[in-house]
Amino acid sequence: MKTPFARLAPWFQTLAVFVGTALLMASYEASKEWITSGSLTRWQSHGVTITVAATFAMVVSLYVLRWSRRVDARLRQDAETLQSAQSFNDAILMTAPIAMLAYRHDGQCVLANPVACELVGYPRETLLAQNCLTNPSWQSSGLK
Repeated sequence: MKTPFARLAPWFQTLAVFVGTALLMASYEASKEWITSGSLTRWQSHGVTITVAATFAMVVSLYVLRWSRRVDARLRQDAETLQSAQSFNDAILMTAPIAMLAYRHDGQCVLANPVACELVGYPRETLLAQNCLTNPSWQSSGLK
């Protein structure tokens, strides 16, 4: 399930992170000036800002790393599930007791089970190489 932020366009996500970071840094600078009452030198002030920014960047990068690992794990799990379902589907189609041929929308044969090969007397590779839209015998029969 996607979070509301993940549903946004990538460019808008980047913009939101940039604006959020800019607002956070601006509020940090204002609070730093208020807390220290301007008693820090320019170099001390920059040192504090750099330390806070680096800490913030580290926390964000750890969060992104953790999130990306979760996404990777989910993608691996989904790929395994899909592979398992594909194997199950292939096993059913290839062991079916009836002839089955399947064609893509462009006419290319994408499935020929052993019973279909036996029925028409051609090897599987020959059937898979056929295109029903360009095959003269299919065109003359009107089977489109």
